[in-house]
Amino acid sequence: MRGKAPSQQMTFLVLFRVSLALLLGCSMVYTMSLFRMADDGEVRLRKASEIASRRIQAASFADAVDYLETVDLHAGPVYILVMSGKSDGDYWCGDCRNAKAPIADAFAKAPSAARLLEVSVGSPDQWRDVHNSFRTDNLLRIGHIPALLQYEGNMRTSRLLLEKFAADPELLEDLFHVPEPLVAASGARIQAVDKASDMVAILTAYDSSYPLYLFFISGTDPDTGRLWCPHCDSSKVPVEYYFTHYAPSNAVMLKITTADTYEAWQDKNNPFIAQSFVKIGGLPALMRAVPHSQPKLLFEEYPHFFEDRSRLVQFYAAA
Repeated sequence: MRGKAPSQQMTFLVLFRVSLALLLGCSMVYTMSLFRMADDGEVRLRKASEIASRRIQAASFADAVDYLETVDLHAGPVYILVMSGKSDGDYWCGDCRNAKAPIADAFAKAPSAARLLEVSVGSPDQWRDVHNSFRTDNLLRIGHIPALLQYEGNMRTSRLLLEKFAADPELLEDLFHVPEPLVAASGARIQAVDKASDMVAILTAYDSSYPLYLFFISGTDPDTGRLWCPHCDSSKVPVEYYFTHYAPSNAVMLKITTADTYEAWQDKNNPFIAQSFVKIGGLPALMRAVPHSQPKLLFEEYPHFFEDRSRLVQFYAAA
């Protein structure tokens, strides 16, 4: 039997070396990818652990108060998330279930010093009790869930997001001060007004050169630090947010505080009720001026629920 020719032996040796090199190269690439995957996994685990450490659970209103009485706001902002209890492993409240993922996603992008205190209202029967502390105590005083608020210290809260608003990614990112939000502000400006005479002066001087909106709300309840009108309180953040992000850059909103108390709002001598320039049917009320309307300035009132995001955005964008 003849041996292989030298050229055949050389070809076999070259092929063997090439195959070995490819095998070693693939092994190195695979090993490096495993290291990268391990590193990425460790980073994700560390981030998940860090976020989890900033989420505090309170089983009751009393437990939440205990935490808030000692928390240091100088270390970073604190937010309060009020959710239903759980049944079969998940929230019994449908809106709470819908808000769970958007809240988690937005909070994961919040500055690292932020903390989120989640407190349970308990069972449906406990929540329906009109005397429960979530409904009556000045800290929260809410009638619907989920509810998300910023804690201001001294048992005061602000910036309420309620029910479907608490599942809105844009509002959540705004509340949590996410560094790179989904939508940038347009430049539209909000001007606070608390005197009827100042409002009338602005409306009298209006020359239709810019979109003008009027947002009528109640004054602040000294006991809670939030607006005494519940619907004003729950609509304030979304109405203002969507204006500043979707209205034209030259648009102006007059945020008009009409009365410090409910009794003052009901008083027929209230200057905002007595003036005849614009009729206010109730609180809250959102309107826009009709440019170039004659013989007097006319106003178009927003007629839909503020929870209808698309219509609210359209009301601003159509100016």
